[in-house]
Amino acid sequence: MTFIGTGDEMMGLWSRRIRTGSLKLLCTAILDAPSILTALYRFTRVWNLLLDDWRLECHRLGETIEVTLERAADEAVTRPFGHALMMKLHHGVTSWLAGRETPVTGVDFAFPAPAHAADHALLFPCPVRFDAPVTRLCMPAAIGRESFRRSRQEMLPFLHAAPRQWLFTTLREMGSCTWLARGELHAVDGWVRFNRWSAWGVVTADSFVHGVQCFSGLKVVG
Repeated sequence: MTFIGTGDEMMGLWSRRIRTGSLKLLCTAILDAPSILTALYRFTRVWNLLLDDWRLECHRLGETIEVTLERAADEAVTRPFGHALMMKLHHGVTSWLAGRETPVTGVDFAFPAPAHAADHALLFPCPVRFDAPVTRLCMPAAIGRESFRRSRQEMLPFLHAAPRQWLFTTLREMGSCTWLARGELHAVDGWVRFNRWSAWGVVTADSFVHGVQCFSGLKVVG
């Protein structure tokens, strides 16, 4: 995994390094929450202790839960892969708490549509909008009212399987590989070591090679 070599669990996508163990701390903070909405609220609060130039908020507006990512500093750099991964992380954690892939009613991104915008339909089973004022994930409020029971013993396999568990069940194997590879390219200057991918358990070796052939100049090494 990328953070093994860099000490950053979010691949250098934020101005401050997300140190090893941060995701474990984030998930530990939500285990005893009385509802999924409370868990999401705690999740965003702890994230805000780790981020300097962006701020996460969780609100219930009528029958919708909104998780937003907003600029907290004028010099904040918008990294599209970071925004998409953060929203997918929140959806993945919600789905893990609920024990099923939970519905998403809409996702907005505060950046122009990238060349690979169609990949976002693989990540989020809902309408996706670009050039929005803020990055936002919307879910039905009914999900937030649900209670859950998750233990530390269940949390550790969830973390060890990341990011496969964040992506959850809707992604086709090739789609997940392609999207992750694009983000990884930004972090490692065009070099991807397959052992990171096999450790994640996302794809087989053959599927990985086929999935990354669309990237000119990509070097796959053992």
